[in-house]
Amino acid sequence: MAGSPVKLGIIAALVVVGVVVLAGAFNVGSIDLGGLPDGGQGLTGPTSPPPTTTTRSPGPSKPAEVQGVEIGVYNGTVQTGLAGDVARTLQREGYVPKQVCDANSPVRKTAIYWADPGSQAAATQMEQVQFPGASVAELPTDLQVKCNGQLVSPAKGISLVVLVGADQANG
Repeated sequence: MAGSPVKLGIIAALVVVGVVVLAGAFNVGSIDLGGLPDGGQGLTGPTSPPPTTTTRSPGPSKPAEVQGVEIGVYNGTVQTGLAGDVARTLQREGYVPKQVCDANSPVRKTAIYWADPGSQAAATQMEQVQFPGASVAELPTDLQVKCNGQLVSPAKGISLVVLVGADQANG
């Protein structure tokens, strides 16, 4: 039973309107209707803003707490390159590695420190997602790390410090 072109056109228009209404109701972002002859303007009515394009990110969205957070990652194990590996993983999650060096002494259990109270949520997020069971605390003022063979304080501007422990090492 074939439908008339008018019926098919009406059904198509209702589907598009339904998608636009549902997208607005669930606040999932804008939908690009630019492929329609009027750019979708006739479907939304005169009081609706013009449609915009949405950039889709690959995979699930990253929590706002981690986007752009500058971190220091320090290897507290004998496994060469572990801090660099961890830093690259965290960078893919939205963190910004600012300093990657060695811990001053061996670390058994990974620890995450926040440098200011505004970074505490990001530290907790990191523990929950990347290092379940790691300790989370305020950055000790006397913490020293080894960069280029010298003991230094973590770099200025770092919001989170990750001391990678033996619990993250392979073997």
